Amino acid sequence: MELTIELNNDLEHKLRDQAKLKGLDLGQYIAMLIQEKAVPVKGKIATTPPLSIRETELFEKINYGFSVDFWQKLKELNQKRSAMQIREDERLALISMTDQLEQANVLRIKALIELAALRNTDLEQLMDELGILYGKDFQKN
Repeated sequence: MELTIELNNDLEHKLRDQAKLKGLDLGQYIAMLIQEKAVPVKGKIATTPPLSIRETELFEKINYGFSVDFWQKLKELNQKRSAMQIREDERLALISMTDQLEQANVLRIKALIELAALRNTDLEQLMDELGILYGKDFQKN
């Protein structure tokens, strides 16, 4: 069976990253996610309990993402900075974009902390459950 799903760019990027970590292509990964959510439990379809309004608000903050154009521009400006070929207006734009990214990350971590508290778990465990990479995931030495 073939199924076409339209995803926004940010969600597609996140799903591709998660699929890559599992060594799967995007289609295989999405199929796996769907199968995990539809596993029969005592003759019924397994369902995740509905999110509270506050949990939904927190997930919106956690899942906030920047556009592909934002990331491309940030990469371009970082490359110019590294090559020491950045103009002053570009340097100021890079600083502004970096500030936006840091502010979004602060809001994201605050939302994760609050969600962990709501679910009576610690931050590391919650991030593991959600498949969010953090410090220990990046240490390859």
